[in-house]
Amino acid sequence: MRWSGMTVRRRVVAILCGVLVVAVVAGGLAVHLQGPRPVGKAPAPIEVTGVGSGAGSVLTVVATGRKDMAVAVVRSTEGCLDDCYFHVKGVDLATSAVVWDTVLETPGLTQVLSLMDPKDPLSTSYWISDGSNTLCVVVGFFARPLLRDIAAFLIDAATGEVRQAVDLPATDAMLYGAYYAQGVLVTSIPGLDQPASEYVAFSFSPESDQVAPLWRAPGPPPYRSSDIVGGWFPTGSGYVDIATGQPVSFGADVFTEQVLSSTESYTVMYIKSGVDVFRCQESNETGMPSLLTLWDTATEQAEWAQGAPIRACSDQVEVADGVVYLTQPNDPDWSTAAYSLADGRQLWASAPGLIMGLAGGVPVTTDFGYANQPFRTLRTLDRATGDVLDEVKVPDDAGTAVYLFGSGAFVCTPEARAHGSASLSAYDMSDRIQYLWKLKVPAASPRGSQWSSIGTTLVRATDTGSITILRDAVIEP
Repeated sequence: MRWSGMTVRRRVVAILCGVLVVAVVAGGLAVHLQGPRPVGKAPAPIEVTGVGSGAGSVLTVVATGRKDMAVAVVRSTEGCLDDCYFHVKGVDLATSAVVWDTVLETPGLTQVLSLMDPKDPLSTSYWISDGSNTLCVVVGFFARPLLRDIAAFLIDAATGEVRQAVDLPATDAMLYGAYYAQGVLVTSIPGLDQPASEYVAFSFSPESDQVAPLWRAPGPPPYRSSDIVGGWFPTGSGYVDIATGQPVSFGADVFTEQVLSSTESYTVMYIKSGVDVFRCQESNETGMPSLLTLWDTATEQAEWAQGAPIRACSDQVEVADGVVYLTQPNDPDWSTAAYSLADGRQLWASAPGLIMGLAGGVPVTTDFGYANQPFRTLRTLDRATGDVLDEVKVPDDAGTAVYLFGSGAFVCTPEARAHGSASLSAYDMSDRIQYLWKLKVPAASPRGSQWSSIGTTLVRATDTGSITILRDAVIEP
């Protein structure tokens, strides 16, 4: 997981190497246009209503350690006064029922709301960790100076039981983000010299009687991020042990600037792909390639003995079956290349498009960004040679998002002529590309809720306070 204090990388095509990924018309082999002849049957959308109270009320839907449960974070509509609390609700994916509803309450949050004036501007932020049966939710309410609170909760994902709820020590700061692991909660707040941030870590478990700061550290430079590696956390002064805040032998140079020439300077970061860690010297020039090499975290040495670091785009590095897939500059655009994980040898290069990810182990690329193009091309590549196996053109309207789940690609596009709805199309990318199905679904939450994959089920928050569930939608490899 890459930690920036604000965002987490998602497997959604957005901006790569500072270039907006939209569409380009490809030549060469025959291209399939998304047409009216899907070969499969679309799953029937299930709308779980009553989860929220209106537009913007369901903030997000996340997975837990359970494949039969989704968790929704809910708050009342904008401008609320009577019910500004966050709710966390468990949704059973088999029955489409809300099986528990937990209101997040602490003395501090209650006091903030009781002292509010109806004219007070109210801003809120939240963060939730997922992937286990214990959820950590951190919320912040900010009305005006000295009328603000940040609270943290540990919740059983199966029952909704609050196992711990605390107000964090008083702060006048906004909440930038949070991370929870190994009984330690790390929050990111503005530092004394904004927009720089500061990390404040707390011991936080169901058995905690008091929550006191464990350690503090400066945050990263603006717009820079580095991945968490095991129990080592990246700070503005190097990696530290998340449990103690003490420096570790790894990553002391993270976020440092390295000047190679009068025209080249880089910032050091680390990227984690599965169990593999790459040292990345990210260019300080927008749109320029970074320098990447496989890194031994024990010896603090490059694992690839021969050759200089690879020039590549650091936004997407994929590792599978001993092969590293990445995007490289290739005049006049960018292309995808493959390298041996064992020794860094180049296996093939110049495959068209930017690497988007893997669908069932098959590399998938998409186009370099040009404005005002109505279509985007998705391609599948031969893993051994980089040759294009197949490609398909899909619509690329404003707001279009492409997801890779299992062996499939899912393209979600807002319906320009049908306000409040979107289309979702599915493709099997495992060999020759097959257009499986297309269906109309409610539009996403105004806050930009994305589709999540829970087992073979897709879920997303809508703009009306409900949740859309698509069972058996994900193609398993």
